[in-house]
Amino acid sequence: MLSLDDVIDELGCDRALLASIGHFHQNRESPDSVQSSPDARHWSERPFVKHWIQAPQHRAARRRCVCRNRATGATDGDPSRHAEGATMRALDIMTPSVVTATPDMTIHDAARLFVDNRISGMPVVDANGQVVGIVSQGDLLHRVETGTCRGKRAWWLELLLSSPREQAARYVKEHGHVVGDVMCDQVISISEDMLLQQIADLMERRHLKRVPVLKDGKLVGIVSRSNLIRALASVALAVDSASHDDVSLRDAIVLEMHGQPWGLPKQGVLVKDGVAHLWGVIESEEEKRAIRIAAEGVPGVKHVESHLVFPSVMPSL
Repeated sequence: MLSLDDVIDELGCDRALLASIGHFHQNRESPDSVQSSPDARHWSERPFVKHWIQAPQHRAARRRCVCRNRATGATDGDPSRHAEGATMRALDIMTPSVVTATPDMTIHDAARLFVDNRISGMPVVDANGQVVGIVSQGDLLHRVETGTCRGKRAWWLELLLSSPREQAARYVKEHGHVVGDVMCDQVISISEDMLLQQIADLMERRHLKRVPVLKDGKLVGIVSRSNLIRALASVALAVDSASHDDVSLRDAIVLEMHGQPWGLPKQGVLVKDGVAHLWGVIESEEEKRAIRIAAEGVPGVKHVESHLVFPSVMPSL
């Protein structure tokens, strides 16, 4: 069994509670241990605690990915904690070991890094460790070496559709010799404590596939779209075992749609035996889908029956 000192060091938990957890696991078959340590029983069933106690051979891998924020008590790599509503930040999901390029790296070497590490983009850092750019597979899409340069258009089309500056930039992308020639030097970075909601908004708004994480101007990690998807996959689904009456379910559905321009009024929602019936006039399939999902997401709703209709069109005379 992993020592309590190791767990305390890695997770920053309370020693007394961890001692109780350890005692519970050593004596889990004893009814007295269950009664005397209800908190220990609760914590011992948490997936990440089970991992530490039952799988100490994974300790080294966990040490690489577990990060602590002592100011907030945040612990990276604890999906169950986030499933309970805690706010996730860049520090919780970022990849700390970042593959990087340098401005003087050859295009061929950069392509090898993409292939060998199975990545699609990487930060470019200078000799001082400062992020000076981002290079992606898209920057190497059209290359003279592979015969994928854009076809030459008629001179009058070039004159109409692109400026000499744009034509020169395209030539550099296709014929540049080093990463510094083809990289994007307009770097958008984030801090460790940026909320996931803000990261997702930023990536959507600026059409970013990855964003470097900086601390005191130094690169400490990177967040990509795949990191956000892994965070989604790690969140444990809440299991609702409570009983709900139809009135409370109806109120919960109405509350979920409250303030939404497509939401139904209370008279448009009826719940009978846990089955939600939705009535109203909608203007799009998207509204219909949103209303259904809002009702389905309320704990206790067994099924949703949609009676939503589109407005009738009166034939012109």
